[in-house]
Amino acid sequence: MKKLLFLILFSLHYYCSGQGNMITITSIVPSQLTICGSGKLFTITIYNPSPFTITNDTLKVSMPNGIAYLAGSVSGATYVTQLFPNIEVFALPTILPLQSITITYISEAKCSVLAFISGGGITKNNIRVDYRANNTINYNTHITSSYLVKQPYLVITTITNQ
Repeated sequence: MKKLLFLILFSLHYYCSGQGNMITITSIVPSQLTICGSGKLFTITIYNPSPFTITNDTLKVSMPNGIAYLAGSVSGATYVTQLFPNIEVFALPTILPLQSITITYISEAKCSVLAFISGGGITKNNIRVDYRANNTINYNTHITSSYLVKQPYLVITTITNQ
């Protein structure tokens, strides 16, 4: 009986609020990227702790200028489109109650990230998930931890006249 009362109160709370927060978003970012180096793996996990099925969900990943999604590298979602040079959109599968999904993709640092960093930018990704639950349209956001972008450098050890 207590479980049923809890479920009813929990459902009523979410039904009346109409706000997001029906899901939790966590992320893992690489410790570093190197400009013009190989791409690194980014991971996003979305958990549905609610009693409702999450449907019609999309993931938007906004990356700093100069950080680029590597086309075809996504797993756990379907690539949809690019809104701007640094915002990628993915379609997500349905998420059942008390279930989670994991999305991975590869991003790389382009030379243009130097302008972003030298302007004081912090390399973090903004994540937004839009979804429908209990016949209500919701969204949740998440900001990843920052990650280091390393610059390659050239060291000349000898010069030979020819």
